[in-house]
Amino acid sequence: MNLAKRRFIINVVFIAVVTIALILSSSFLARTMLSFETERKLPDLVRKKAELIERTQSTDGVVWLEQDVYFALYNEQGELIAGVCPHEDAKMKKEDIQPPPQPQASDGAMDNFPREKQDVLRIKNDAGEFMLYDAQLVFSEYGRCTLRGAEVIGASALNGILPIVYIVALVLAVLAIIASFFSYYYGQKPIRKMASEITEVEKSLDLSKRITLDTKDVDIQNLCVAYNKMLARVENVVKNQERFTSDVSHELRSPLTVLLAESEFALNDVDTIEEKDKSLEVIYTQTKRLTQMVKQLLEFSRVAGTESVELDQVDLSALTEQTLNVFSADKGITIHPSLQPEIVVKTNETLFLRLLINLVDNAVKYGKQGGNVWVYLKRDEAVKLIVKDDGIGMSEETIKHVYERAYQADRSRPAGSGLGLGLSFVKEISRILNLDVQVESKLGEGTKFTVTFK
Repeated sequence: MNLAKRRFIINVVFIAVVTIALILSSSFLARTMLSFETERKLPDLVRKKAELIERTQSTDGVVWLEQDVYFALYNEQGELIAGVCPHEDAKMKKEDIQPPPQPQASDGAMDNFPREKQDVLRIKNDAGEFMLYDAQLVFSEYGRCTLRGAEVIGASALNGILPIVYIVALVLAVLAIIASFFSYYYGQKPIRKMASEITEVEKSLDLSKRITLDTKDVDIQNLCVAYNKMLARVENVVKNQERFTSDVSHELRSPLTVLLAESEFALNDVDTIEEKDKSLEVIYTQTKRLTQMVKQLLEFSRVAGTESVELDQVDLSALTEQTLNVFSADKGITIHPSLQPEIVVKTNETLFLRLLINLVDNAVKYGKQGGNVWVYLKRDEAVKLIVKDDGIGMSEETIKHVYERAYQADRSRPAGSGLGLGLSFVKEISRILNLDVQVESKLGEGTKFTVTFK
């Protein structure tokens, strides 16, 4: 079960619980209000009705049902004289008849006559729930009498509204559940479409496809954009990998072809010792070149898989000077070092040395015959290593791909001249050592690499 469906079920359960709680609380509140209202109203109505009968000494014209209250007049024996009663259980019984008061010396018996009961009596049975209240009065024809008021709980107009409240609550709950369902269904529609398009990309293996969704949901739009960016990066990585494999195969094919041809010549067509020695020399040279290529591939794979290395305090000035003194430049290129002394940085000596050699070697490799390479090491706001040349330079398109594996700006170079991993090494080392590498170049004017220690 996915998260959206789980949330929909939780919403339905929540709406059902809230609806039930609303109905129960409304019923309880209504009954509480009705009971409170009846307990407040009933004694007052009964007392007023008793005073009226006692004052007029007549039951003519008396309203026996008023404001949902039934009135019944009983004599001392509990016999009904006049009035109406809502139910048999609400009628007066013998045990409800109060004993006559004892007269006092100073006053007559009627002066201390208990005018009413002090508590409202509640009766509940299968027929319903009643509230009773008794008031005492003196009626000339019957003597001491009791007027009982009885009200059926639930006969109020408020109680008639409760079914409407229940129906409205249920209707609103059903509408809320329906709204939640449509919200869930249409909210999941863009995601279902996105999943379908992703499945199509997976089946077709066409990484150039992009997902397009017509939705106003910002989160889904952001998800779609993020996926398309990821797909573009994956496509770029796959293309680079394919090109790298193709270029490496091309570079390795040349020495292997030479090895095979010279081996066949040495085995079958050699007539003299000189010819055999010459073939062995060619085989040795090509084997050495092939070994260097494989070694370079293994070193790059090891560096590319490294996340962190041990760092030490390294004197970059001394290390750079020593390296440049023994560096052998081809094509008559002159290296001009300009190194600020005693620059010590916490870094990895081996990786920095590899970065320096690759940058200088790249400057020499793409330099002009009899050209120059300048190497600067200085401390401004930060420590910077600058390698600059006056060689062939790079176009803007070349700069975009300069750190890609096996990418070579000069496509006219013969096969076997290198794998084009030098600047890829520089990029990976800068990642490991947390360095910032910037390149500036103009076609035909030269290239400048600036390495900044953050």
